[in-house]
Amino acid sequence: LALAVAALLGSALTDLAEAKTSTWTGGARASATWSLRANWGGTALSDGDALVFAGTTDLYNDNNLLNASFNGLSFASGAGAFTLNGNGFTSLGNISNLSANRQTLTMALTVGSSQSWVAGLSGLHFSEINFASTAAAAYTVSGQGTLTVVGGIHNNSNFRQSFDSALTVAASQTWNGGVAGLSANGLIFDSAAAYTLRADNFYSAGQIVNNSNSRLQTLNGVVNLTRDQTWSLGGGLRVAGLGGAGNLT
Repeated sequence: LALAVAALLGSALTDLAEAKTSTWTGGARASATWSLRANWGGTALSDGDALVFAGTTDLYNDNNLLNASFNGLSFASGAGAFTLNGNGFTSLGNISNLSANRQTLTMALTVGSSQSWVAGLSGLHFSEINFASTAAAAYTVSGQGTLTVVGGIHNNSNFRQSFDSALTVAASQTWNGGVAGLSANGLIFDSAAAYTLRADNFYSAGQIVNNSNSRLQTLNGVVNLTRDQTWSLGGGLRVAGLGGAGNLT
């Protein structure tokens, strides 16, 4: 038993020792994949690393790692407009865009802790956001700037999960609150098209805005108001129903 415990502790210490900040340099001859150490300045990624994307080399790159978890993600000042593709991963730390460009994640992102997302001048663009069934608590994602979602949000946990910021809807999609619900401090429909947002077990803590003066936006689900709020209708908002303790003024 003592040997087994020692082995487990040794493994944990090794993982902690290996966790580091890894900066994308790109330029590997074989491919722009995350598993190649040459794309990270010669040192391979480890679970728990904090990722930094810098420069303008291999702006389109692929996560070919399976079931990876990283201690946050940042785009450095001066970074080009990156598009991160491939397999999804779990974020255990903050996500920051310090560049002047919009940064895009096309893979599914799993939120694994309470964290802060700073979108910077041009925003962060997410394809799909998930809260896993293994989530140990109710997490809060605080945010600054334009946080855009195009592929849906899914809460598979037993806790209500929250975004303490407004989220921008830029495509028709589904937000599944699961058994405990999903909360956002406001919704913004961009002006590019008319969208349908299917929102199941959704809680609104802030203003809902239609930025288009000519397009009707649809919320296909009951919106539960957690506080009094005013909506900006633009070309119109169609809502399946209202609930909750808040009032719409």
